[in-house]
Amino acid sequence: MDDSNHTLGDDIKTLAALAEQGPLTFVQLTSSLKGRAAESILVILSFAFLLIPIPGVSTVSSIVFVALTVSAVFGLPIWLPGSVRSRQISQPTAKSIIATADRNWARIARLVRPRMTFLVSGPFRWLAGFSLLLAIFAFALPIPIPFNNSPPAFCILLLSIGLLGRDGLLTLFGHLATIILWIALFMAGNFLWELAQKVFEKLG
Repeated sequence: MDDSNHTLGDDIKTLAALAEQGPLTFVQLTSSLKGRAAESILVILSFAFLLIPIPGVSTVSSIVFVALTVSAVFGLPIWLPGSVRSRQISQPTAKSIIATADRNWARIARLVRPRMTFLVSGPFRWLAGFSLLLAIFAFALPIPIPFNNSPPAFCILLLSIGLLGRDGLLTLFGHLATIILWIALFMAGNFLWELAQKVFEKLG
């Protein structure tokens, strides 16, 4: 199939067929898709972490997110450390991730279209990559609350869909969401620090 006519829906079908054969590794995910593999997998994984609680994989997934971001922004081959390349995603989890992406992409695909494309080109594409890295760093933070990955995954989703669909408006929303995320983290960090200081003062 011509890559110019290839859609995320086609990529999801490719991965769904692969998942029927058994567990998947991250290297299988990245090598099974051609052309826009980095952007497509960023979208698929961010859909999953936005909607499915997947404990214990934030660090590994963050490494994958960084590798995909570098590839998507700079057009470089996707490189993963050996330990990450061979890391398996169980068949039930892989199927759940792919089904979640398929279901939700079908709902929003018609909203994504090329517009304000200057925001996903040249230096602005690098800026999108910087925002992605900030969102990924927030994603990797060990915050012990349910669905702690959902807010940064939402930022990653907006930015990666913007890059995939050359939709500068969604990319702009992704920048704003990332800024709001870090403001919220900063405020929460200050609150917790002040609370800890008060507790230590009372104990002292």
